[in-house]
Amino acid sequence: MRAFTEFFGLAILIAFTSIVISISILSQGAYLYYYEPNKFAWIAEVLLGICGVIVGIGRIKERLKNRETRGPI
Repeated sequence: MRAFTEFFGLAILIAFTSIVISISILSQGAYLYYYEPNKFAWIAEVLLGICGVIVGIGRIKERLKNRETRGPI
């Protein structure tokens, strides 16, 4: 059950972060929470969000690989 909840949590985090990054890129500002007029801060936020998505996908792949080697449960 713990593996499922971790997988589910990471999947939600990746989905939410991807949507926020997409909206931010398309609107050229972080309109979801506040407008970021400073383009350097906005670029840093987008890059950190992309980094978080990459790390999350890597963690999911790692969990799935560990599950395959251990067997079901």
